[in-house]
Amino acid sequence: MKKTLFFLMLLCSVFTTSAQTITWTGSGSNTNWDTAANWSPATVPTAANDVIIPTGKAVVINVAGVTKSIVVQGNASVTIVGGLSFLNASSFAANAVTNWTSGTISGGGTLTNAGTLNLTSGTSKVISQVTTINNTGTINIKDGGYFYLNNGTINNQVAGIVDLMSDNGNITWSGGGSHLLNNLGTIKRSTTSGTVVIEAELHNSGTIDVTTGILYFNNSAIVMTGGIYNVAMGATLNLALTVTCSGTLTGMANGSLNWLGNMTVPTTATFNFTGTTGLIWGSGVLNGGGTVTNNSPIALNFSTSKSITGGTTLNNTSTISLNDGGSFYISNGIVNNQALGIIDIKSDNANITWSGSILHTLNNSGTIRKTTTTGSAMIEATLKNTGTISVTNGTLIFNDPNISLTGGTYNVAAGTTLQWQNVLTCAGTLTGAINGNLNLAGTVLFPAAVVFNFTGTPGINWSGGIFSGPGSLGISSKLNLTSGASKVLNSGLTLNNSNIINILDGGYLYLNDAVVNNLAGGTIDMKSDGGEITWSGGGSHLLNNAGTIIKSTTAGSTQIEASLKNTGTISVTAGTLIFNDANITLTGGIYNVAATTALLWQNTITCTGTLTGAVNGNLNLTGIVSIPVAAIFNFTGTPGINWSSGTITGPGTLGIHSTLNLTSSVSKVINNTLTLNNTSLINILDGGYFYINNAIVNNTASGIIDMKSDGGEITWSGSVLHTLNNAGLIKKTTTSGSTQIEASLKNTGTIVVNSGTLILNDPNTELTGGIYNVSASAVLQWVNTVSCSGILTGALNGVLDLSGTTTVTTSATFNFTGTAGIQWKAGTINGGGTLNNNSLLNLSSGTSKVANGGTTINNSALMNMQDGGALYVNDGILNNLASGVIDIRSDNIYITWSGGGSHILNNFGLVKKSTTNGSAAIELTVVNSGTVDAQSGTLVFYSGVTFTNNVDGIVKGTGTIVPPPGTNFINNGTFAPGGTPGTLTINGDFKSSPSAILAVDLDGLAPGTGYDVLAIQGNATTNGNVSVVLGFAANINDQFTIATTTGTLTFGMAPTTTAAYNGMNYTFDVVNVGNNKVVLKVVQKTVLATKDPTAKAQKIVLSPNPAKDHIVLRNDSGWNLTQAVIFDLNGRIISTIDLKNSNEDFEIRLDDCASGTYLMKIISPEGTAVKRFIRQ
Repeated sequence: MKKTLFFLMLLCSVFTTSAQTITWTGSGSNTNWDTAANWSPATVPTAANDVIIPTGKAVVINVAGVTKSIVVQGNASVTIVGGLSFLNASSFAANAVTNWTSGTISGGGTLTNAGTLNLTSGTSKVISQVTTINNTGTINIKDGGYFYLNNGTINNQVAGIVDLMSDNGNITWSGGGSHLLNNLGTIKRSTTSGTVVIEAELHNSGTIDVTTGILYFNNSAIVMTGGIYNVAMGATLNLALTVTCSGTLTGMANGSLNWLGNMTVPTTATFNFTGTTGLIWGSGVLNGGGTVTNNSPIALNFSTSKSITGGTTLNNTSTISLNDGGSFYISNGIVNNQALGIIDIKSDNANITWSGSILHTLNNSGTIRKTTTTGSAMIEATLKNTGTISVTNGTLIFNDPNISLTGGTYNVAAGTTLQWQNVLTCAGTLTGAINGNLNLAGTVLFPAAVVFNFTGTPGINWSGGIFSGPGSLGISSKLNLTSGASKVLNSGLTLNNSNIINILDGGYLYLNDAVVNNLAGGTIDMKSDGGEITWSGGGSHLLNNAGTIIKSTTAGSTQIEASLKNTGTISVTAGTLIFNDANITLTGGIYNVAATTALLWQNTITCTGTLTGAVNGNLNLTGIVSIPVAAIFNFTGTPGINWSSGTITGPGTLGIHSTLNLTSSVSKVINNTLTLNNTSLINILDGGYFYINNAIVNNTASGIIDMKSDGGEITWSGSVLHTLNNAGLIKKTTTSGSTQIEASLKNTGTIVVNSGTLILNDPNTELTGGIYNVSASAVLQWVNTVSCSGILTGALNGVLDLSGTTTVTTSATFNFTGTAGIQWKAGTINGGGTLNNNSLLNLSSGTSKVANGGTTINNSALMNMQDGGALYVNDGILNNLASGVIDIRSDNIYITWSGGGSHILNNFGLVKKSTTNGSAAIELTVVNSGTVDAQSGTLVFYSGVTFTNNVDGIVKGTGTIVPPPGTNFINNGTFAPGGTPGTLTINGDFKSSPSAILAVDLDGLAPGTGYDVLAIQGNATTNGNVSVVLGFAANINDQFTIATTTGTLTFGMAPTTTAAYNGMNYTFDVVNVGNNKVVLKVVQKTVLATKDPTAKAQKIVLSPNPAKDHIVLRNDSGWNLTQAVIFDLNGRIISTIDLKNSNEDFEIRLDDCASGTYLMKIISPEGTAVKRFIRQ
């Protein structure tokens, strides 16, 4: 219809030959357009007429006014009611006022409005037929009627104003054709508080000014080329549908500048708004492929999604606020948040995300922050950050596989969370203040060098995921490993920690082809049970610790299963820390274990250098400890190291400067040529064996090995080195059972047995001197072969049990004290050397004992032969020295021999048969220069060897002596029968040489009880002298049968002898009675002279006299003194002193003399002297 009307008008104009100007006069009766009288000429204008409305005139176009053109001048007033059509250019002058109440402006012409055009009433107004209005004045849309641009254009020029003053006074369109609103001037929304919509195709490069109410842009072809957009406080400008932008958009947005549709930027656009509110993006899309530079606040409001698509770039230098829960999609687009830019995520679920499969990059060199709400929001776009990420409220989650953090600042306030999920790539130094939860829960890639250098108290929380190389990560901030999820380092990553890493929960930390360097200032605190440092797969899994690794907080256990290389500190303050990897290396370092905690070494651990620390808990070795060169354990603390199982292997040297406790019943092994030097205390606490297999233990001078458990043996297996060198102390304590040293003990130190039994049981045991203390009821037993040399001392209050082979190749001395002495129960003494026994030696048990190999035994102490076993001297010599005592205390004891060469008993001391009444035999070659005392029973001297009683020898007793027959019995010494007194029986032939002495005590007249008797069961040949000790006042003619024989007596003794008693000297005749008795008869009594009869005897002097505890015998006589006998004044012998080796001055002890007066008879071959002295 509209097109038909247009063509009819065009046809009419063709037939008009010339246009006629018609001017408004207003002469008619009204002001209506269709009143001809109002016109000059007086005709109503048609399409052929140019119309002029002069200044000051008022016209009402009450019908459809048709003109060729119209000019409204000056202060004229036009009211359009029925519409207006013009074909050619027309104008409304500057001061003209046009009120458009209804109808259509059409005709296809161009109207320039320089005046005021008021659109009034609620009726719609229309511009059609390709009609254009160029507005340089003011167009006021005052009422709610729509303003349709139906194939029409409004050009609001630079000076032009379009004022939308009424609610619902929309600029809209219908139908086809143009509906352009080009604004170079100002479009205002004023007056009312309701809504107005521009639904026409607005192309704006001018000013949009919303002072009240709401203005909607609601056309899909709106173009904003630069322009100013002012929105007053309380007012709203809504950009709906599609808006195409370019240039710089400015304005003051103190109200709501709402972006509700699609904004297309094909080239470049800049948002440069001022004001308090900025741009509010409520919904829609930014697209077009161009670049938007935002210098203004943008608020993403409402829960609807917003998107950037089409390869569009948003450069933000201001603040973008995500205020509501709608997601912000970067779908094939880029957001560059520049250095001054802020993206403020203020709402829960206000995610920055993407869809599709193309570009979705968020480059941040400014600030992205999560504020206001306490819930969570996500960045699921490809964040490339070099700027600041700040979380002041709630939770911000990074959740995209292509996020890159190149340096940047990351601030997390207390009570908030920044969570890294998915995959993130880091580079440079990341800083910030972490007072909340920075939580790493995905995969973090480190292609080059990265440093985490955050401040704040909580530090970084790593709850799960992977740190991946091949770069390095420097931890200069606290890193907390939380949750039970595993954490992984891989792909050649190197993690350098100079701060603290807390392993707070039970999740494993895997080092899979990665290295952790815990630097000198770094701490790894394992605060959770089961929070292990471990690995899987191939590649490196190194944990280099130069700082501190702590196990704290919980009472359970955790493990380091990575390849720990430690030069720093390991500290266990709670629970148990376990080393459990085959490649752990401890190069020096400090190891602190608090009371009630444990540090367990399992698997294989290599040690070098000096390991120190305070071990007040359980440092427990349960695996393999490898010592390739030199290592020292120099721990302090009371419990020391506990070695419960496993091996310490060489070929290096391990110095033990700390207490080492061997616990549990499991065996422990040192091997591979290890040398273990102990300067402290090794406690063997349980029954497990301690194997020295191809190794050496040096227990140094300050070292102690305390064997506190039964069965806790020191032993070996294999066939190589197994040496235990002891220069310190080895002791057996605590338990009452037995344990053994089966290694090759080389002792120069001290062996102490406080309880139970310690057995030396190795064929290569060597005792070179040393101290051996055995407590009462304890036993030190030598079995197998023990080689002795030097002086062996100690206190034997328990038993030293010799039950093996004692080898003396050169010289050895037993110089023990104590009450129990040595118990020689079985075995052999050999080696060809000399054994000097200065200790109590008990030959016990019924088992034979052997001395052979050319060995000499010098006994200067007490040798008790207690049981029935034989003592074989096969190719050896037994020297019983002057102070030595051999006490044969049991029947059926044989001192004998079998095979071999020498088998001699040289007695310079005392050999006695005591205690039992049976018989014992000495089957050696006996040379007696001491005393043989048959106190009880029978003492048999074997017939096949020689018994020689030398001049200085004494045979005495009240038992029975069986001498060898014939020439095998040589008696050049003294036979002294009896005891107090008594009878000595000789079972066999008896003989004595001229140097021999028969010594008897005469205490009465009854034989065997009053005086001594030598009862010979055989023939007798008696030569020599009789020595009498008189113990009573005998009378002249008293007789004493001092020797009897059952055979024939061949008598050749000296005819007289003398004795002294009570100051009297007695002379006895010595006679043969009946050829079978030797009888003493008192023939003279005289007063005993105290003056020496010769001048030489007077040169023998006793001083001091009176004496106290000793007296000195000075011999200037030239006599060779042999013996001194001290008598009391009753004639009783107090003591006998050997003077054969005396010098000119010889000190004599007076311990057996009480206070009083005594006589000393001094004997020599040249004569006898008697001296009187007083003991004070």
